Amino acid sequence: MESEEFISSLYLDKILDEYLLFSPKTLHLIRLDNESYELLNHIKKYGINEGVSEFLKRHPRLNREDVDRIIESLRALDAVPYCLNDDYNSPEVVPASVALYLTSACNFKCVYCYEQQHGIPLFMIRDENDADDIIEFLLSKGSSKLSVGFFGGEPLLNFRILRYIAETLSRRATLLGKAVNFSITTNGYLITPSVVDFFKKFRFNVVFSMDGPREIQNHNRPTKTGDSTFDVVMKNLRLLIASGVPVTVRATILPEQIDKYFEIFRFFVENGVGSVHIEPASIGSNSFREIIPPLKEQLRLVAEYELQHIEETAMFRYSHFRKYFAILASRRALLYPCGAGRKLFGISSDGRLYPCQRFVGMDGFVIGDIRSGVDISSEVIQKILLNPPREPCSQCWAYPLCRGGCYYINYMYSGDIHKPDPYYCEFIRELIRLSMWLYIKVKRSHPVVFEKMLKSLKYNSPLAGVSEASADESKIKRRLVKYGVRSREPRRQHQVWK
Repeated sequence: MESEEFISSLYLDKILDEYLLFSPKTLHLIRLDNESYELLNHIKKYGINEGVSEFLKRHPRLNREDVDRIIESLRALDAVPYCLNDDYNSPEVVPASVALYLTSACNFKCVYCYEQQHGIPLFMIRDENDADDIIEFLLSKGSSKLSVGFFGGEPLLNFRILRYIAETLSRRATLLGKAVNFSITTNGYLITPSVVDFFKKFRFNVVFSMDGPREIQNHNRPTKTGDSTFDVVMKNLRLLIASGVPVTVRATILPEQIDKYFEIFRFFVENGVGSVHIEPASIGSNSFREIIPPLKEQLRLVAEYELQHIEETAMFRYSHFRKYFAILASRRALLYPCGAGRKLFGISSDGRLYPCQRFVGMDGFVIGDIRSGVDISSEVIQKILLNPPREPCSQCWAYPLCRGGCYYINYMYSGDIHKPDPYYCEFIRELIRLSMWLYIKVKRSHPVVFEKMLKSLKYNSPLAGVSEASADESKIKRRLVKYGVRSREPRRQHQVWK
């Protein structure tokens, strides 16, 4: 009965031209042929005995012993559980990554601006004394390895304070034996050669907010006075890329632009961008309802393009595929969807703390301040830490890989950080499905590149998450393909497909 319960929990799917099996319980991802897929579908639908009988009626050349080997393989597979991601094992609430709002002022008037939705008042860190209070908080309360991201508005409108914080924090962190790295999210309009030199000196990672080719960029992201922005930001993006500063372009796409999704992605990669993140604009409840079918088609085009060019890049340029590749490779399930409210915090210019940058300015999500620290007893923090089982997430095959999704997007949809938009869930599941397909394809057809991709991850995978199984009538009577689980030291093989 245990093996039957395990089989019933498996996720089976035909993704483009591949049949795949995924276990939400163990995070194993396995490539199947169509007969194996058919067999497991019958078992899931009818149970082991009736499902096998129905399958053998369709394949009289096979016998029960052959099929039993597959079932025994799955029983062995069930004995190899996944790991939890190291980042989520500690229950401590310690700032390791902070999003610091230098100003709410902005020189753009983006059509989807969520700060305008919330009516965030104008604020700015105006002097070094206020900056020193923030620096002291980060050094005294922050992790020994600290990531600081500068946000706005447009943070380069407050470049004087930005530079002061980076210089002072770097110097003092070094004296204390702490490591600090910096990033900035900018619209790119105010970047100059001297700003680029500053980014290089302090090894900034730049998230460059730009929505695509000329027509899209100028429509979505005009200046405050309504002027076009494409020429300036494109020139500055090329300047950053040529300088070697690490750049991720983050594009936001409106519902009426969904059929341009792949075009936007290709525009950036063909202009030398190595990392592209594209998100539909979260502009109210049910905003994803109408866009899911065309969005899935656009994501398929992105996935096929990535596979076509994988030998050139040895890594996916599309950030979502890169993220899920890492999770699948590690077989490490998420305990939380992100670090918000535990490791990640937003800091406003007046020193108030929030679960992440997207909640900054929302009174109901204040969780402390830089003087008193994080209020762990706050309702928001307690709700994040509790991370309760929820419906329908607990029944979803993708739950271990997303853990319920973005708190902010959930809140904007339902008023509850733990209740996701079902249409946004479809978006996430499609991203994961296509990531699985790419994982299988690269591992099978580009093994050298696959190994390079594994080595480029931020952490090394102790467990390999993909195998193959076959129920081909000419092979099943001999031996099923081996499934190997690799560990780092010592290197060994553990077979479950026999």
